[in-house]
Amino acid sequence: MAAVMANTPSVASSSAPTATLKESKNRRSSLASSATVSTIQGDRSRRIAVPMPRSMADLHNNAARFGMSGVDFYHHGKKHIKHDGHVDRLGHEHVVVVTGWDKHTEPTPMSTHNDTYKAHRIEPRKGPAPHSARNPLPFEGTATSADYKAHTIDPRRSPGRAPAPKSEPFLGNSTHLTDYVPHKIEARKAYERPPAAKQEPFNGTRTSDDFCAHRIEARTAPGRPKAPPSQPFNGNSSYQEAYIPHAVKVNKPFERPAASPSLPFESTSEYLQNYMGHKIAKREMVHMEPAIHQGGGTGADAPSRLDTEQPESLLLLRALFL
Repeated sequence: MAAVMANTPSVASSSAPTATLKESKNRRSSLASSATVSTIQGDRSRRIAVPMPRSMADLHNNAARFGMSGVDFYHHGKKHIKHDGHVDRLGHEHVVVVTGWDKHTEPTPMSTHNDTYKAHRIEPRKGPAPHSARNPLPFEGTATSADYKAHTIDPRRSPGRAPAPKSEPFLGNSTHLTDYVPHKIEARKAYERPPAAKQEPFNGTRTSDDFCAHRIEARTAPGRPKAPPSQPFNGNSSYQEAYIPHAVKVNKPFERPAASPSLPFESTSEYLQNYMGHKIAKREMVHMEPAIHQGGGTGADAPSRLDTEQPESLLLLRALFL
């Protein structure tokens, strides 16, 4: 832009600026008219029918089914749909051509953080240059080894072990022998069992001798008494006296009366008066289809945005140098 502006002062300061401006305006109007007339061909094989959109948001939601981004919409492939006012012009069975680019070719989006804080390449820091080795100087002083002379060290002998004193026998008594005098313990005799008592003969009487066995006679079962002879019952029971049988009349089956002749209903019912039948209007639909040729985010035949959407100054400069 700076280069173009730098080259334009001669045009701006020329003697005939009015003619140049008129010519650029005429060229811009011709470009805009050609952009309106040009038609973007849609792919009818991918056409879909959607309910009548009410806003640009509805168009974008339906266009998401084509898997494209950065979409634009063209009424019958000619007029660019930019706002909700253009959407209101759509009618039943109208066609909207969608231009854009596929998502797999869409550039990687950039967040505001990455746009503001751009990464800078950090070069590795160079370390300090190594110092050159100094030439060693000769030592002119006196060393410690000259002041301290070496002395011979005699080997150290280990001291010999002193001989043990001669052990004498112990002739005294210890406190243990003095306090604890041994005593003689007599052996304990074994236990002797006393002799058993002499058993005397039994001279008394036993219970078995006093109670002699008696003979038990066999017991006979008592016989069943004989029933008295049965006499016929000649009386009346209380049931027969209380519940006397009555003659029951047989009921005849119900005979349905003959149906009266059906007359046609010539009036109106309450249902027909309250719930009147209304004609259901046909649902308005719009056809949407992607453009056949995609490239650079718009269709191949799509009008250039530089011709229809750029500011007037840019259109003027473009018209001057074409």
